Amino acid sequence: MSGNAPKISVVIPHYRQEKYLIDALFSVAAQSFHPDEVIVVDDASGGDMPRLPEKLKSQLNLKWVSLDRNRGVAAARNRGIMEAQGSFLAFLDADDLWTPLHLENFVRCFKKHPQIRFYSAGSVLFRRNPHPIRQKNRVSCYKDNYFKRAVRNAMVCNPSSVILHRLSLGEADFFDENLIVFEDIDMWIRLGRKHLMYFSDTPSVKIRLDTPGSLSKDTGKYNEDLLRYFFDKHLKDISTRDERRFVHLNILGILLMYKFYGRKEPAFLREYLDTALLSPYEKFKYHLPAPVFRWLRRIRFYFR
Repeated sequence: MSGNAPKISVVIPHYRQEKYLIDALFSVAAQSFHPDEVIVVDDASGGDMPRLPEKLKSQLNLKWVSLDRNRGVAAARNRGIMEAQGSFLAFLDADDLWTPLHLENFVRCFKKHPQIRFYSAGSVLFRRNPHPIRQKNRVSCYKDNYFKRAVRNAMVCNPSSVILHRLSLGEADFFDENLIVFEDIDMWIRLGRKHLMYFSDTPSVKIRLDTPGSLSKDTGKYNEDLLRYFFDKHLKDISTRDERRFVHLNILGILLMYKFYGRKEPAFLREYLDTALLSPYEKFKYHLPAPVFRWLRRIRFYFR
């Protein structure tokens, strides 16, 4: 693609994901629209840069940055943002993959909507080997209120699907390094208050489930101070019903996660939750006894 195509910097935070990182880089090298640079930020993994195949080195304008101490994924992404030269920043976690048309789909959207600041692609989940995704020649680009869209589809935004204009990041003050979880949702909330989200419903991102060390599966990382900090930060700034429902659905999601893993949740979460904002089905899940909820969830996962 030529013409007014934007300059794109790819930012990949990396912490002890050597097993998957090379696959992620190959998925970037396979893009039909090539990024201007790829920045891998090693969050003090404790080793040297992995030996990369010569094919990758020749195809990618690759920059490797190492942090002097382990500071978390928010800090790693922020360092990548500061190093980047492109007008747009495409994020990819080291254990995820892009399909070959991921960046091209974004560029098509940008050419129709040059005012774009906040974009997200469709994504699919996988555990071991990802299934092929059928690529479409014609891709639609929609725009909507982030909160309204995220309530309908929780997967509408994740770090590996999002591409942002660097000016929008300046307005949002980068990723919050106080958060070791929710740092991505925190960013999307702040961006969603300032910009419409443009999105493609065509999947071009493959999200790996159950990666060893995944914070999303470790409720021990969700300590009370962190949860209170996150929800206090966003409950006080709510200005629309869509925002309020979105934030309260996240509170419900955390409560259900504690229920599923059989752990006692912080009491203040139940105090914060406004059940009047929940649908009958959401209230049903909320009030289910923990053993019944866990059994139903396992049945659902088994038949996926």
